[in-house]
Amino acid sequence: MRTSNLIDHQKPPLFSSLTPSPHDTTSSQLFGACTQPPLQSHAFLQELAEAAATVPPGAGPEVLFQAFLRRTRGLAATCPSSTACASVFDAASERNVPAVIKLIFDHFFREDLYGARQVNPPLVLSSGSFDEACFGLPASLKDCVRFALDQNWYGYSDSLGRESTRAALAQLETMRSCSMPLVTEKNVAVVLGGTAAIASIADLLLEMAQESGKPEGVAVAAIPNYPPLIAALARKMRVHLAPTQLTSNGVSVDSLIQTIHSRKPDLVLLQTVVNPWGKRVSEADVARVIAALPPHTFLLLDECHDAFGPEVKLTAARADRRVIAVRSLSKLWAAPGVKCGWMVADDTFIRRFYVHASTTYGGPPSLLYLLLEMYALFEISLRTGGDTDLDRLRYDYGVTESRWLFARDDYIQTRLSLNTTVRHHRELAVEVLGQAGIPVLAPEYSINLVTRPANMNSYQLYTRLADEAGVSLLPGILTMGDTDGMMRVSPCLKEPLLLEGLNRVVRWVKEHPCLSR
Repeated sequence: MRTSNLIDHQKPPLFSSLTPSPHDTTSSQLFGACTQPPLQSHAFLQELAEAAATVPPGAGPEVLFQAFLRRTRGLAATCPSSTACASVFDAASERNVPAVIKLIFDHFFREDLYGARQVNPPLVLSSGSFDEACFGLPASLKDCVRFALDQNWYGYSDSLGRESTRAALAQLETMRSCSMPLVTEKNVAVVLGGTAAIASIADLLLEMAQESGKPEGVAVAAIPNYPPLIAALARKMRVHLAPTQLTSNGVSVDSLIQTIHSRKPDLVLLQTVVNPWGKRVSEADVARVIAALPPHTFLLLDECHDAFGPEVKLTAARADRRVIAVRSLSKLWAAPGVKCGWMVADDTFIRRFYVHASTTYGGPPSLLYLLLEMYALFEISLRTGGDTDLDRLRYDYGVTESRWLFARDDYIQTRLSLNTTVRHHRELAVEVLGQAGIPVLAPEYSINLVTRPANMNSYQLYTRLADEAGVSLLPGILTMGDTDGMMRVSPCLKEPLLLEGLNRVVRWVKEHPCLSR
C-alpha cells in the first residue's frame, strides 16, 4: 500500500492507475580559455605496433596483450623503427587489434580499477557515465515503467517494438530534419541499446554479404571508438580501422573516405559525435561519406553521444537506403543499464531486420515501449511548444489533459535542468584544468572530455595518477585514440567530488613538472 499523499498533491500521476513513489522528485537543482591538444587517432595503432614488434610474427591477441602490459610497465624495449613496427603490425597483427583492445579494456575495469585498486580506491573520473544518484530519469518517465508493470505489459511483442512507440519515434525523427522525407513507423525498430543494436545489425549485414557470395564480411570503423563495439564487429567481420583527426574545422573524415575507397567494405561505422572528443562530424561530411559508399555498402551512424549540444538539421543524404542510424537513452538520460534505443533505416532493411530479430533474440523488452513512446511525445512537445493529440492516450492509458500537462512540464523542466547541469560540469572541468595550464579539449556534445596531463604512455599515466594522486582517469588507448598522455574525464558526478578529483590531477601535475608538456 502506497503512502505518498503529500507527493500525490504535488505531482499527480500521468496515468490513471498510478501513484508515484515517495522517493520520486523532479530534479530542480542547477549548479550555479582552454587549450586544444593535437589529437590524431592513429597514435594508438603505433602504440600496439611497438608492442607487436617485440613478439613473434603472427602472435595471437593474448600474446600481444601481454607485450602491451610489459611495455606499459617499462619492461620491454621500444621498437627501434616506426617503419619496422608498421610492417610487422600490418602484416601479422591487424586482425588482432579489436581483440587486443578489448582485453586491455577488460583488464582496466576488472583487474585494475575495480580489482586490485579496490583496496585504496581512487576517486573515479573515468566511468564514461553519470552518477545516477545525481542524474537520472524524470518522474514522468519512471511513471511509464510503473504503469506498464501495473498493466502486466511484459509479455511477447512484435520484434520491432509496439507500433504506437515506433510511430511516435518516427514523428520525432522527422522533426530532426526539414529536408528529409517523412519517417514512418516502417522506418523504425526498437532495439536493445546502442552496442547490442550495432552488433545485431552487423550480424544481419554479414548474412547479406554471404548471400551475395562473399566468404567474409568487411567493415571499416572510424576511430576513436568504443572497444566493446569494435570487438563485437570483429566477431562478425574483418574490421579495418580508419583514424579520424581533429582539425580546426572539426572532425576530418578524409581518412575514412580513403579507406572506404580502398577496402570497399560491407559496413562503415561512424560516430556522429566522436567519443571522447565531444566533437561532431558535420552533416556536410556525413553527406560526403554517403556519397563515397560503394553500391553494396551500408553506413551505420552511431548517434548515441549526440546529446547536450546544439541540435543540427540532418542532411537529406541520410534518406539513402544504405544509411542506418542508431540512437539510445544511455547518455541522454543517464540510463545505460536500461538498454533502450531505436534505429532508423530504409523500410526494406527494417523488414529484413524483423526476421533477424525474431530469430535471434525475439524482441526488445516490451516493458519499455511506453517509456520510449512517451519520451518521444515529450520531446516533440519540447520542440514544438505545443500539445499532442490526447485522444489515443485517453483511450489506451487513461491520460487526462491535466495529467498530461503536468507530466510534460515535469519532463521539460528536468530535461532543461539536466542539459544545463551537464554543460556546467563540462565547462567546470575545462576551466579547472585549463587554468592550471593542462591541455584540455572543450567538448560541444556528450558527457566526456579529453585532457593531456603528462607526456607518457596513457595507461602508465593512469596507474600513476591512481596510485600517487588517488584519482582515476580513463587512458586514451581505451578510446582507440591518441595515447601519448591523453586521458578521458567523465565529469557528471557531484560537484564537490568533481572538483576534488580535478584538483588532485592539478596537484600531481604541479609536483611532476618534468612530465608535463
